[in-house]
Amino acid sequence: MKRKILLFVLMTPIIILSQQWKLIGLEKERVNAIAVDPINNSIIYAGSMSSFSDGIYGKLFKSTDAGVTWDTLLYNVSVEKISIHPKKTNFIYVALASTNFTRSGILKSTNSGESWNWADSGITLNYEVSVATVVPHPDSIDVAYAGTVGVFGGYVYKTVDGGKYWKKYPAKVMCCQFEDIFFDPIDHSTIYIGSGKLYRSTDNGISWHVLNDWTPVSGGVKLAIDNKNNNILYAGLPGYRLLKSIDRGENWFFADSGIVRNNYWDVLIDPINNKHIFTVTSGGVFQTINNAVFWKSLNSGFPDDTYFRTLVITPTASHLYCGTDKGIYKLDLLTSVEEKEDNHTERIKLFHNYPNPFNPSTKITYSVNGRKQNMKLSVYNLLGHEVAVLVNEEQRAGNYEVIFDGSNLPSGVYLIKMQYRNYIKTIKSVLIK
Repeated sequence: MKRKILLFVLMTPIIILSQQWKLIGLEKERVNAIAVDPINNSIIYAGSMSSFSDGIYGKLFKSTDAGVTWDTLLYNVSVEKISIHPKKTNFIYVALASTNFTRSGILKSTNSGESWNWADSGITLNYEVSVATVVPHPDSIDVAYAGTVGVFGGYVYKTVDGGKYWKKYPAKVMCCQFEDIFFDPIDHSTIYIGSGKLYRSTDNGISWHVLNDWTPVSGGVKLAIDNKNNNILYAGLPGYRLLKSIDRGENWFFADSGIVRNNYWDVLIDPINNKHIFTVTSGGVFQTINNAVFWKSLNSGFPDDTYFRTLVITPTASHLYCGTDKGIYKLDLLTSVEEKEDNHTERIKLFHNYPNPFNPSTKITYSVNGRKQNMKLSVYNLLGHEVAVLVNEEQRAGNYEVIFDGSNLPSGVYLIKMQYRNYIKTIKSVLIK
């Protein structure tokens, strides 16, 4: 079922860039997948793609010194995804694509990549089918999920015996191209799976619900879930837009102001500071430092005409790694981006309205502590239409309150937006009649 999309007015932050991306190796490889060991961040795995037309054979690499040197673990593969178990990091799954001279499927290692075994029994494989993703369950070494893609569609699979056998979910449950699988970082029984549709299960994959159907505008979903507030989701839709939800995917609004191209390869939330979010598109790497209000390019150091493939952040949020068609690049986050402090958040405060939910009116209070400036307080519905303007005038420092009367509006969710100079604050309110 399609959901409503809300358009926000956005602001521009001030960013000072002091570092550049640096090539750290694999410059002759099309680096398509990267995984950082969640316990030892110096250990990195990287996979490249094969190309029959170009005569290129993909490989799987490992570095134990944060990318200074690389060892080759596998030859003649086409790597789509590398997944390290978050607690048992010697357990690694690799999803492989099908090319004219490489086999699709899943490889698994239980000894940190020293040896590998095929782990895809039960998965339908042929020259038209690729395994696009495989993700182990955070709380089990035996349970994992995999998704396939192909000319005539793909399927979702689950294993409960560590990859010895996979069971397919019927097409009537889920269809048709499955590129990404995401576990809720707080509630691991909740799983999201992205195709053109976004599916969610809240019972460890027993039953599934279609949250959104973006099939007409997107071939897949690149999802990111806030690890501090799992109500907040970001969805990058290849070929379309980047969206944000604040209610676990029930409703979405555009959140990509400043991004110049819209083919989203990955979306990442900083594990330390959840206001900082990164994405990589066909236009390069972009960063926001204000919860996706505005994005700025983070591409200094890349060669011209770089084809960007994937992006990962270390669990300590100290580095970004970007896979390109010209190797793997590294950015030091500790020194690369400094936010110039903007004290607008100290000058203005918008408090939650009361009552909420309300019928038919609710009181909104806010405070201003600064020189006289124009204040606008307005209300939007979930279609992005402005349904009321409560305040639009210059105001001096002080405490204010205003009544929002919804007598002439239908029941539903409304967004109360305050704009003071270039500072924007939004709160959600529910009208129930």
